[in-house]
Amino acid sequence: MTRTTPRRFPFVIFCLLIPIAVSASQQRSTVSLTVAGFTSTLPAFTQRDILYASMSAFAKQASMKTYVDASRGKMEVVIAAHRVKLTAGNPFVVVIDHASNVIQHVRQLPAEVLLRDKEYYIPAQAFLPLCAELWKKRIDVDEAAGSIVVSD
Repeated sequence: MTRTTPRRFPFVIFCLLIPIAVSASQQRSTVSLTVAGFTSTLPAFTQRDILYASMSAFAKQASMKTYVDASRGKMEVVIAAHRVKLTAGNPFVVVIDHASNVIQHVRQLPAEVLLRDKEYYIPAQAFLPLCAELWKKRIDVDEAAGSIVVSD
């Protein structure tokens, strides 16, 4: 009697290639952040051709207050007279007037907010113009140079 065994080689190769493809699509890096003449680095990565920057680190370096509810995957950032609510896995951003506690508007980003290593990452090109509008500052994002510059 001859016993045949199923060919598992293609399946094994397929399983080995998946982590390589995932890591190639998420290139980890940093971008430089300049605020008030002080330059530092900001955790960032590119996924699906979108530059994600750490909102947690941006807020800290820009002296913005933040509140995090880790159990619900939510982050709130105080930008000038507004509270901005972000939720991991959700592309919607809620802007609330801080004084009246009334929702001013809801914006949909082209991609969701991501939570990686306890840091909230925002699609930089889409979110930072909103941040600039609320903060009454100019924010220039240069993906090619890997820099974000905040100026008055």
